[in-house]
Amino acid sequence: MFRSSGNLAHLLLTVALMPGLAACARPAKPAGFIQVDIDTSPTSTDPRYATDAISSRIDELVFDSLVKVDRNLNFVGDLAESIERPSATTVTFHLRRGIRFSDGAELTSRDVKFTYDSILAPDSQSAKRGGLRELAAVDAPDPFTVTMTTRDPYAPALELAMEAIVPADTPRPARATGAAPPGSGRRTFAQRPRIAQWRSPNGRSTGLIRCSPRTGRAPTGASSRDGRPN
Repeated sequence: MFRSSGNLAHLLLTVALMPGLAACARPAKPAGFIQVDIDTSPTSTDPRYATDAISSRIDELVFDSLVKVDRNLNFVGDLAESIERPSATTVTFHLRRGIRFSDGAELTSRDVKFTYDSILAPDSQSAKRGGLRELAAVDAPDPFTVTMTTRDPYAPALELAMEAIVPADTPRPARATGAAPPGSGRRTFAQRPRIAQWRSPNGRSTGLIRCSPRTGRAPTGASSRDGRPN
């Protein structure tokens, strides 16, 4: 009888301590954030250099591109409010106004041109450079217009417009830090993380992404100039 009472007491004590043990194993995330647990750390938090699946998924949350693919696998405007194809080798994107990076700076065509030029630079060492080999030039004739010119007529030219945009003059990421540039997406990093900060003591990777509403984000759903819905 004494032995049974001891076992019961031990069980009750264990049940009582379980909430505390769970709290120690998984710290509560701050209000307004989502916590992301992943098997491996992202190779880069700079979308110009991120090619692995984990990094790409994070980039989709934090950064925007000129166009994106909708659930019906159609290209629709993201940063681009409207799209024109004045010639077989030219695509013109008219940017939404009022979109801002997480540091408050307004996104303009200068940022778009800089992003593409930095990927295409011969010494960029970006693995994405090869995917843009059909792209001859990216120009910014005014603050909210971007013109892409392909080397030859290229039917899937809008595929070239899916690179995530970073602010102009963003330095190349140092391998030792992996600092993330500001993004214009609907999520932001809780802080500018270093790659090492995504690695938790138990061997899994953890990061916090802010999920509070962003300000300065233009609404989606506008129509392109050829009448196709964005």
